Amino acid sequence: SSEAGLMSSFSSEVGLMTKLHHPNILTFYGACTKPPNLLMLTEWMDRGDLFDIIGNPRSPFQRFSLYTRLKMAEQCVVGLCYLHSLVPPVVHRDMKSMNLLVNEKWDVKIADFGMSKVKALYLSEGNKSTVGTAAWAAPEVLRSESSNEKADVYSVGVIIWEIVTKKPPHSELSYFSIINKGEVGKLELEGMEDIPANIRELIEWCVQVKPEDRPSAEETLGRLEEILEGLPLPPKDERREAVLKEELAKREEWKAEGELQMSKGKADSLV
Repeated sequence: SSEAGLMSSFSSEVGLMTKLHHPNILTFYGACTKPPNLLMLTEWMDRGDLFDIIGNPRSPFQRFSLYTRLKMAEQCVVGLCYLHSLVPPVVHRDMKSMNLLVNEKWDVKIADFGMSKVKALYLSEGNKSTVGTAAWAAPEVLRSESSNEKADVYSVGVIIWEIVTKKPPHSELSYFSIINKGEVGKLELEGMEDIPANIRELIEWCVQVKPEDRPSAEETLGRLEEILEGLPLPPKDERREAVLKEELAKREEWKAEGELQMSKGKADSLV
């Protein structure tokens, strides 16, 4: 039944989450697995997901330098390296900016392991169901073929493109166009010519049509670190500055609210 399938999927995710411990993986605290109350308790990520942050014109993210934004991409890749380094490796299978959560300090953590499989089990079963979200999915995933860690690397290439351009991927195409073009490896990210050459080359390497032509997560991280070393450092830690500005704004808001309440109290006492 669909209920049994949901229960099995939920239990699998809980079982996997209990084994994952890394600064760039969402921290798991516990779960209720007694139907109908399926509940998972994790750390709270104040800023929500990266997809919404990128799409919010008022977010401080829009003012972050390329260096700061790529440091956030680096955290995502570091988390992926951890997953792929496990024995056996964990393939996420649904890497996308919606599954990257951001906390108050602007740290990025990988979440939503509902589609993940331990590689040994995954390859023995074969992947015969299309999972993930089309705009981030590798061609082999869209074709419902067996896939491995390289499918996650493809998705990371799209995420890096998002972080650099501050746009959603393939927003100009319909869902069915994404599927049809993606299946045959003819899905191209727009505006690549406007991206610095070394970053463009990394993205193009990650989104190669053939999985064997893509880098590993470790190779992706190595190249990203090289790119970061060549970028100018912002004069201040922009993520920390954004947090401090928000705290200051909150204090001013509370102060104004307090003064308003005091003036109301004085006015009431004079009546």
